[in-house]
Amino acid sequence: MVDILYDGPDALLTDRILVIRTRPQQTLWTSRINRPEVVSQPLSPMQAGLIHVLGVTALLILAIWPATRRPEAFVIGAAVMTVATLALTAARRRQPRRYTLCCIYEDKCVELLTGTDRGELARIARAIREATGAGTDLDIADPGT
Repeated sequence: MVDILYDGPDALLTDRILVIRTRPQQTLWTSRINRPEVVSQPLSPMQAGLIHVLGVTALLILAIWPATRRPEAFVIGAAVMTVATLALTAARRRQPRRYTLCCIYEDKCVELLTGTDRGELARIARAIREATGAGTDLDIADPGT
Protein backbone atom coordinates (compact mmCIF):
# COMPACT_ATOMS: atom_id res chain seq x y z
CA MET A 1 0.00 0.00 0.00
CA VAL A 2 1.23 3.49 -0.84
CA ASP A 3 1.11 6.19 1.82
CA ILE A 4 0.18 9.59 0.42
CA LEU A 5 1.95 12.21 2.53
CA TYR A 6 0.96 15.26 0.50
CA ASP A 7 -1.50 15.74 -2.35
CA GLY A 8 -1.91 19.24 -3.69
CA PRO A 9 -2.39 21.00 -6.99
CA ASP A 10 1.35 21.26 -7.69
CA ALA A 11 2.76 18.10 -6.15
CA LEU A 12 2.01 14.57 -4.99
CA LEU A 13 4.25 13.00 -2.37
CA THR A 14 4.09 9.36 -1.39
CA ASP A 15 6.46 7.33 0.74
CA ARG A 16 8.30 6.35 -2.48
CA ILE A 17 8.00 9.14 -5.06
CA LEU A 18 7.52 12.87 -5.43
CA VAL A 19 5.58 13.98 -8.51
CA ILE A 20 5.85 17.65 -9.46
CA ARG A 21 2.75 18.44 -11.51
CA THR A 22 4.09 21.44 -13.38
CA ARG A 23 5.09 21.40 -17.03
CA PRO A 24 7.11 19.33 -17.72
CA GLN A 25 6.06 16.87 -15.04
CA GLN A 26 8.87 15.47 -12.89
CA THR A 27 8.97 12.28 -10.88
CA LEU A 28 11.66 11.90 -8.22
CA TRP A 29 12.47 9.01 -5.91
CA THR A 30 11.86 10.11 -2.32
CA SER A 31 14.83 8.09 -1.06
CA ARG A 32 17.23 10.20 -3.17
CA ILE A 33 15.99 13.60 -1.96
CA ASN A 34 18.06 15.41 0.67
CA ARG A 35 17.76 18.75 2.45
CA PRO A 36 14.53 20.25 1.12
CA GLU A 37 14.56 24.01 1.78
CA VAL A 38 12.26 26.94 0.98
CA VAL A 39 14.32 29.93 -0.10
CA SER A 40 13.34 33.47 -1.02
CA GLN A 41 14.12 34.54 -4.55
CA PRO A 42 16.42 37.53 -4.98
CA LEU A 43 15.25 41.00 -5.94
CA SER A 44 14.47 41.73 -9.56
CA PRO A 45 17.04 43.81 -11.47
CA MET A 46 14.67 46.79 -11.42
CA GLN A 47 14.26 46.60 -7.63
CA ALA A 48 18.01 46.27 -7.13
CA GLY A 49 18.60 49.27 -9.41
CA LEU A 50 16.15 51.41 -7.44
CA ILE A 51 17.88 50.45 -4.20
CA HIS A 52 21.21 51.50 -5.72
CA VAL A 53 19.70 54.85 -6.79
CA LEU A 54 18.45 55.41 -3.25
CA GLY A 55 21.83 54.59 -1.74
CA VAL A 56 23.85 56.72 -4.13
CA THR A 57 21.48 59.66 -3.73
CA ALA A 58 21.64 59.43 0.05
CA LEU A 59 25.45 59.35 -0.05
CA LEU A 60 25.54 62.34 -2.38
CA ILE A 61 23.23 64.32 -0.12
CA LEU A 62 25.39 63.49 2.89
CA ALA A 63 28.57 64.42 1.04
CA ILE A 64 27.42 67.58 -0.76
CA TRP A 65 25.00 69.17 1.68
CA PRO A 66 27.47 69.98 4.50
CA ALA A 67 30.00 71.42 2.02
CA THR A 68 27.64 73.58 -0.05
CA ARG A 69 24.75 74.35 2.28
CA ARG A 70 22.79 75.07 -0.89
CA PRO A 71 19.09 74.38 -0.59
CA GLU A 72 18.91 73.41 -4.27
CA ALA A 73 21.21 70.41 -3.75
CA PHE A 74 19.14 69.20 -0.84
CA VAL A 75 15.82 69.66 -2.67
CA ILE A 76 17.04 67.87 -5.81
CA GLY A 77 18.45 64.98 -3.75
CA ALA A 78 15.27 64.70 -1.71
CA ALA A 79 13.17 64.69 -4.90
CA VAL A 80 15.27 61.90 -6.46
CA MET A 81 15.02 59.84 -3.26
CA THR A 82 11.26 60.37 -3.08
CA VAL A 83 10.71 59.28 -6.69
CA ALA A 84 12.97 56.22 -6.28
CA THR A 85 11.24 55.24 -3.02
CA LEU A 86 7.78 55.54 -4.58
CA ALA A 87 8.87 53.49 -7.61
CA LEU A 88 10.37 50.79 -5.38
CA THR A 89 7.22 50.66 -3.24
CA ALA A 90 5.01 50.36 -6.32
CA ALA A 91 7.19 47.60 -7.75
CA ARG A 92 7.09 45.63 -4.48
CA ARG A 93 3.29 45.91 -4.29
CA ARG A 94 2.74 44.76 -7.86
CA GLN A 95 4.91 41.66 -7.57
CA PRO A 96 4.45 39.51 -4.48
CA ARG A 97 7.54 37.92 -3.01
CA ARG A 98 8.39 34.60 -4.67
CA TYR A 99 9.79 31.50 -3.00
CA THR A 100 11.45 28.37 -4.35
CA LEU A 101 11.45 24.85 -2.91
CA CYS A 102 14.93 23.42 -3.51
CA CYS A 103 16.56 20.15 -2.58
CA ILE A 104 19.63 18.04 -3.24
CA TYR A 105 18.69 15.19 -5.59
CA GLU A 106 21.40 12.69 -6.54
CA ASP A 107 24.12 15.20 -5.50
CA LYS A 108 22.65 18.04 -7.60
CA CYS A 109 20.76 21.12 -6.47
CA VAL A 110 17.24 20.96 -7.93
CA GLU A 111 14.48 23.58 -7.91
CA LEU A 112 11.25 21.66 -7.35
CA LEU A 113 8.55 24.35 -7.17
CA THR A 114 8.28 28.12 -7.25
CA GLY A 115 5.40 30.19 -5.91
CA THR A 116 4.21 33.03 -3.72
CA ASP A 117 2.74 30.86 -0.92
CA ARG A 118 5.66 30.18 1.40
CA GLY A 119 3.46 28.17 3.78
CA GLU A 120 2.41 25.70 1.08
CA LEU A 121 6.00 25.16 -0.03
CA ALA A 122 7.04 24.72 3.61
CA ARG A 123 4.36 22.02 4.06
CA ILE A 124 5.75 20.14 1.06
CA ALA A 125 9.30 20.46 2.41
CA ARG A 126 8.15 19.18 5.81
CA ALA A 127 6.39 16.20 4.20
CA ILE A 128 9.56 15.39 2.21
CA ARG A 129 11.64 15.46 5.40
CA GLU A 130 9.16 13.10 7.05
CA ALA A 131 9.20 10.77 4.02
CA THR A 132 12.99 10.67 3.90
CA GLY A 133 13.31 10.12 7.63
CA ALA A 134 15.24 13.35 8.14
CA GLY A 135 12.64 14.67 10.57
CA THR A 136 11.73 18.32 10.83
CA ASP A 137 14.87 19.51 12.63
CA LEU A 138 17.63 21.01 10.54
CA ASP A 139 21.16 21.30 11.86
CA ILE A 140 21.77 25.03 11.96
CA ALA A 141 24.71 24.99 14.35
CA ASP A 142 27.56 27.33 13.47
CA PRO A 143 30.47 25.19 12.24
CA GLY A 144 32.92 27.82 13.54
CA THR A 145 31.97 27.24 17.19
